[in-house]
Amino acid sequence: MGGRAVAITALAGVASGLLFLSMIQGGGLLPVAGYFVQLPILLCGLGLGPLSGALASAGALGTVLLASGIVAGMVLLVVQLAPAVLVTHRALLWRGEGERVEWYPLGRLAADTALYVGAVSLAALAWLETTGAGVEGLARFLAAHLAAQLGGPGAGPALEAWLAPWLVWLPGIVALSWLAMIWTNAALAQGLLARSGHARRPSPALATLVLPSWVVPVTLGALVAGRLLGGAPAFAANLVLLLGGALLFLAGLAVLHALVAARRLGRAPLLVLYVLLVLFSWPLVLVVAALGLAEELVGLRRRLA
Repeated sequence: MGGRAVAITALAGVASGLLFLSMIQGGGLLPVAGYFVQLPILLCGLGLGPLSGALASAGALGTVLLASGIVAGMVLLVVQLAPAVLVTHRALLWRGEGERVEWYPLGRLAADTALYVGAVSLAALAWLETTGAGVEGLARFLAAHLAAQLGGPGAGPALEAWLAPWLVWLPGIVALSWLAMIWTNAALAQGLLARSGHARRPSPALATLVLPSWVVPVTLGALVAGRLLGGAPAFAANLVLLLGGALLFLAGLAVLHALVAARRLGRAPLLVLYVLLVLFSWPLVLVVAALGLAEELVGLRRRLA
């Protein structure tokens, strides 16, 4: 790397570390900082290459270790840096020669990140169970954290009561939020780099997304297991179900993008779709995920073409 790239990499590492420190120490950037810790790393990795991304990650880790210790450093490594490095490595894989270059498929990249989040989340769930804290302990922690940020210590019991009906879904919701954060940062980084002309790979079209063949059977198996089992196995099954559902949601979006492109309808229908997703959230998300399931089972895009 040249001197300019080294400087950018170093600044990105420090920026990522400071964003993380702002989040865990309750600074003024708290609502924003935690969500965009990965962004400087991904900008380096997808723009300057995997080595830059890895070095920026090392800089962020060093910043946090010096300022906050090993526990905070391990959380940063597992939650933020490792998935960013994974995305960078996978996204820049390619094969072919000349103008016939085939980049790592978008569907496999999305599935790889879901597998990482699922593996770490299931390991964390198992650890909670072995320590005796369980998901109830996670609920108490989240309630206390939210109470400290929003309503003061007295709001903790009320928040715990509010979380109680969602307890069986809580680990999956946490994992799903984490996965959404990874995907959002990756898409934002690639979009910014593509617009500025510094992206190392072309931005993949969502309409071309194809999921690995294991997604549907694993998701449906988790659906059945979650209804039949109780306790920790039900928590684990619902966690897998939500992550698989997120992948099917992407497949549903791919169908809609392909339909709009095939009919040459422009960007307006997609803009309306994403506004409706923000406004109506879960009901429409479930519809899009069901569309993705239909795509995986019967190949809707082939029929709509």
